[in-house]
Amino acid sequence: MSTADVMGEMEYKDCPKQIQRIADVIGLSGALKLWGEFKGRVLYVPSFKLANATIRAAQIRVDYAAGMSVRDIAEKYNITDVWAYVLVKGGAKDAYHEVKGKEVEAREEVKRSGLR
Repeated sequence: MSTADVMGEMEYKDCPKQIQRIADVIGLSGALKLWGEFKGRVLYVPSFKLANATIRAAQIRVDYAAGMSVRDIAEKYNITDVWAYVLVKGGAKDAYHEVKGKEVEAREEVKRSGLR
């Protein structure tokens, strides 16, 4: 009998606690699929922060295409005019990488200056 066959016949009570926690969220079948695919590996589950920023940026571009001004967009989304313009022209992905790049540059500058 193969590992896949054994896993296919497993019941919730027979699974390790970590798999039970995953099964509580996505169901036993999904948890067993994850376990079979990634067993022994550490998985990183990203936060919704970037996804939410991407969705908001898309909505901002829709508003801009519909004729809303950058200033009105900034007020609607409680962001600066400059950030609204960046999102309208560059998109969330470009803006995200731009901000992350500036954070990295700032950290490197702190290291070079010996302030740390």
